[in-house]
Amino acid sequence: MNAAVQVGSTAGTKLIRVGAEAGMETEVTQRYEAEAAAVEWLMAALATVAAMTVEARAAGDRDWKVELPVRAPPPHMDELEREYPEIVELREKLRKGELDSRDEWNLRELCEATGWDEDDVKDELVNIDKDPAEREEVYVNLFNKYYGEARRLREKGDDVQAAEKLWGAITALVKAYSCRKGANIAHWGRGKLERFVEKNVENELKEKFSDLLTFGGELHEHFFERHLPSGKFDRRWNQCTKLIDELKLRLIRR
Repeated sequence: MNAAVQVGSTAGTKLIRVGAEAGMETEVTQRYEAEAAAVEWLMAALATVAAMTVEARAAGDRDWKVELPVRAPPPHMDELEREYPEIVELREKLRKGELDSRDEWNLRELCEATGWDEDDVKDELVNIDKDPAEREEVYVNLFNKYYGEARRLREKGDDVQAAEKLWGAITALVKAYSCRKGANIAHWGRGKLERFVEKNVENELKEKFSDLLTFGGELHEHFFERHLPSGKFDRRWNQCTKLIDELKLRLIRR
């Protein structure tokens, strides 16, 4: 049986059209360069098609057709590849375990920008092509992790480290909310966070998120510069925790 596999797209969805004739070979007339997850799915799908072909041969049916949807990379990958090609390259190297000194430096920069630990940043990069709907729970868990760490460090009197963990909790909270909206944001860029809040958050929550990024951003800077007097640090900390406690009651599903 000779099966022709054709790849096309419609409404953002990739399709494989398989027409079975006489033989078991497949001719790929157009190859879709999918992401790793899509490739894995494709291989499983083709195995299913082969099994169905055997059944069709046994039944004497040589004209059957099947259409199989293949997941295309989500739209945010185009933006990432355009604006942050070095991040996409870093993701591929992480998947292959081939980091060099420049990659390690970029990884540290991302950790500093997000307030997250290295392992969490690596997990983010490896899964950056996932649909946002699949990642909301991940960010909720990260928020809980970093918010808990921030409060414990604050109780111990380590305000500098507490400030950075609080920023990590804030970026995770915004990421969790962006998933609720079906959006993926490059949260290592402060401007991206600000623009997401301005364009996508409803008015009743917009000011709270905006203030949280402003006050939290000052604490994030304090981690590097140690510039805030103790009184101002206390005010910014209290403002952030008050906003976080208000927002998490609205945003985090129990």
